[in-house]
Amino acid sequence: MSARKWLVLAIALVISSVGLYAADKSNVTPLPIQREDVSLHSPESIAQTHALQIVDGSEEYPNVQAIESRSQFPSSLDDTLGLLYYAGTTYYELQHNATEGRTIGVDDAGNVHVVWTNGLDAGFSERKAYYNWLDPTAGGFSFPGGVSISLSPRQGFVSLAVERNGWAFPAFHERSALDPTQHASGGIDSQPGLGTFSITQPAWLNGDPNNQLIWPKIAIGRDSVVHMVSTSSTGSPQAFFYSRGVAQWSGGNGSGITWQNVVTVPQPEQFRLVDSTGSVTPNIATSPITGRVVIVWSRPARDPQTGSVLSEVNDLYIEVSEDNGLNWGAPTNVTDFCGPDPVCQSYDFEGCNGDTLRAWVDNSVLIDNTNTIHIAFTAVSYHYRDPLGTVVNFTDNPRAGIWYWNSGTDAFSPVALEFGDISLPGGWTTAGSQYRAVCKPSLAIDDATGKLYCSYWRAMPDQWSANMYPMGDIFVSKSSDGGASWSAGRNVTNSNGGQYAIAGTSLSERDPALAERVTTREGIKYLHLLYQLDHEAGSFNFGEGDVTQNEIFYNAIPADSIPASPTVPWSSLHAAPVTGACCYTNEFNQSVCEQKSFCECEALGGQYYGTGSSLCTPANDLCPGPTISSLPFTAEGNTCCANPDYATCGLGKDVFYNINLACTTTVRISLCNSPQSWDSRVAIYRADPNGNCSENYLVGCLDNGCVNPNHVNQIFTFDANVIYIVAVTGSSAEDCGSFVLDIEVEQSLLYPTYPQADTLVVDNGVVAAYYISQVWLRARFTAPMDFDLRSVYVNTADGLGNCAEQCSVYVYTTAPVPNGEVAAGRSFVEKSTGWGDLKWTDILLDDTVHVPGGSDFWVAVFSPIPGSSWKTILSSANTGRTEAALDGLYGTYDVSAYEAFIRAGGELHLGTPDSLVIRRDDYTHDIRLNWGAVPGADFYNVYRTTTPDVQPLPANLIGTSPINSYVDNNALLLPGENYFYAVTAAQSAVLLNAAANPSKSHKFGNGD
Repeated sequence: MSARKWLVLAIALVISSVGLYAADKSNVTPLPIQREDVSLHSPESIAQTHALQIVDGSEEYPNVQAIESRSQFPSSLDDTLGLLYYAGTTYYELQHNATEGRTIGVDDAGNVHVVWTNGLDAGFSERKAYYNWLDPTAGGFSFPGGVSISLSPRQGFVSLAVERNGWAFPAFHERSALDPTQHASGGIDSQPGLGTFSITQPAWLNGDPNNQLIWPKIAIGRDSVVHMVSTSSTGSPQAFFYSRGVAQWSGGNGSGITWQNVVTVPQPEQFRLVDSTGSVTPNIATSPITGRVVIVWSRPARDPQTGSVLSEVNDLYIEVSEDNGLNWGAPTNVTDFCGPDPVCQSYDFEGCNGDTLRAWVDNSVLIDNTNTIHIAFTAVSYHYRDPLGTVVNFTDNPRAGIWYWNSGTDAFSPVALEFGDISLPGGWTTAGSQYRAVCKPSLAIDDATGKLYCSYWRAMPDQWSANMYPMGDIFVSKSSDGGASWSAGRNVTNSNGGQYAIAGTSLSERDPALAERVTTREGIKYLHLLYQLDHEAGSFNFGEGDVTQNEIFYNAIPADSIPASPTVPWSSLHAAPVTGACCYTNEFNQSVCEQKSFCECEALGGQYYGTGSSLCTPANDLCPGPTISSLPFTAEGNTCCANPDYATCGLGKDVFYNINLACTTTVRISLCNSPQSWDSRVAIYRADPNGNCSENYLVGCLDNGCVNPNHVNQIFTFDANVIYIVAVTGSSAEDCGSFVLDIEVEQSLLYPTYPQADTLVVDNGVVAAYYISQVWLRARFTAPMDFDLRSVYVNTADGLGNCAEQCSVYVYTTAPVPNGEVAAGRSFVEKSTGWGDLKWTDILLDDTVHVPGGSDFWVAVFSPIPGSSWKTILSSANTGRTEAALDGLYGTYDVSAYEAFIRAGGELHLGTPDSLVIRRDDYTHDIRLNWGAVPGADFYNVYRTTTPDVQPLPANLIGTSPINSYVDNNALLLPGENYFYAVTAAQSAVLLNAAANPSKSHKFGNGD
């Protein structure tokens, strides 16, 4: 047969200097959790340790006098980064406990709506929820100083949702003149921007007016459905609840919110218990295109010794509704941290990262116009107990980072990191209650470009008050690649209050909140930021400094003024699980000692002894190990509890496997899928003449080859009927860890791709046989994916026999009728041909047959014998299935004379790599490419050019990878060029120079 091109489907990667936009994937599968029992929520139920301080706003200080603000603040930003507008003032500086929520929104007309808690006096005897409205064409806010939202005597902790048509929906908690208890409320403006609101409350939970559900966060969904989460003011942990209402209009005016029953059992309620939290962490967001609603919260851990709640040690959870809050999925653990990591021996905040981190108490959430959920949250360092149970460190230190996650990629990326040494000579050592070195994230998105923005508070290392609390500025970071990487944040408030500043002279911005959407005004795209300028760093509510009157500012920031680079250095949220000795009692009440991660061991109630323990050496610690009798072969294990036996290839602890194959076979030996990075090697020995293990018969020492350069990915050929010993070991005595060993046949690059037949039969239903001049056989195939059948290959086991006369080849896409050459109404392709004495005969079909993935098709070969009778020479039930190999045949097939084989050739439709992330490796000049795996792909080709029209041609090929990642070593040292990449999925049977047509190209390089 003439040479044939086999199509490779390609995707070209559009890359900027900070990475690639990652495509959306399916959402995270919800995992059920045990919700906290609401009966536990009483003040005396659980002794709380390391609790985060919170206030509910009921406190008053009648004798407190405010310190006059004496610091000078410019009328515009120091570097004229944005347009600054004054909205009002407040004496009550604590705008929100923990999670801020939304306090600013922009409607489709460009009007800006803001809310805040306004303490009207220094003693907090009057505290109101305030609103203001800005028409950007008018040059300032409509209401000097703002207006009160409610007529009740006391409100606070206000959040805001804004419909795109301009209606504003504030939520806050309040108490009335008749009822001293506080309760969550929601309202609607009577007209957009009018500043007069109709306020309603969901019915008291269980009809109990003493059950205070307060600190609400609000969102507005499709059909003007209002969604709200509120938190109980009592208990540890604190229960939080969901409420649902519908906005009402009368005569064209907003008239209130009708709250609906969201629970029917055991009685109708307008509050539904969601879960529990250690602080006021719940947040909520809605989709702009569907009925999707998401609730986000931090779920606290408990002290394993005392059972008390650790309010600052959390996993981040979400719960999603797809039908506007009528039904909800199970809570999903987004972060899924694995217990305190006792393996990290240094316990320093930089060296012990990964799973020594925990979600903190604040978050920001939005849903974009592709229905993807985006979350930013603060994470803090957490070192709780060492392997002996000793308390080593806790979260009191202000070190922290902000991480980002979305439901499309289910991946984490750092937005801001402050884990360095924060103990400054003469400076501050705490950021204050509810604050860390970086915290209070708030997300926004440009729907037109997909670019993301995140504002956050950052403690300034060179500015602090006389009370030793740091002053903070507001920073904004940007992601141009769907959240895969983030730029180092830009200071957008840029004030400096100096050191040892007395009350009234601080310049400390706090409580940042972005409007969800970037909007365009006079051709310029703006971010919309609301914040408070505090003139005394710290929070008076927690005894940190004095009371001052502070300004509330709105800043319209040009989106293009936030740079896309340099990017934040990559830092993983999770560490790879390290396995070690774990002794526990199993379900049969037996004492077991096995290799487990610390998290697994803790879940089993076992005693974890760590890596290197001799308590549970692996079963294959000594040679010979278990025998590998067939390929492919996969085994998992850990070498850290093994003993070092052989030192010819590496000095590490080793575990053993035997392999003895009937045929000479070239294989690929890989440790690339190992969950842990350590410097591994694979040593291969022949058994000695007596069949015993011996270090003197080393025949292979395999090292490196994976994208992770420490692990093995190499080819080796095993001779037939020879005993080999395969040892997984380490390069040095210190190198050990968890591994996944994969051994599989290395596919030839010379043979075309084809689906394997599951059965080769003749028309009487028995295994196929071949008669020299009479051929009657058929084979059923299953297409593993969409397949275009183009040719049929016929062979005899011994190469004898021929079809000198014309033979007919039929392809059926439905089951043929037994003993019938062509069944009426069946789909088939006929090809008449002949062949000589060849091992394989390639019969090119006249027409291509398309077979959908997962479907069966049949190939039948008939010779023209007279009449309808025929016979076979051999029918053997023991004859097995065969495959093609370098010499035409291999495997465990029981070869018999005259036996016939069929295989099908054509084009398998490989999928397109997606979810690409490209980033610079930390502290190197390398570029790392990662993409979504393609089913059926055996390897991937990576191409690079200096022009956008990247073609996957041999001249542009820079490498291949057996897994869905690749490192372009020292790419950033290439001279001043923009480099364009393309990645194609391929199969081992596909020639590397096959044609492909990339749809797009993207660049990456120093010249970008």
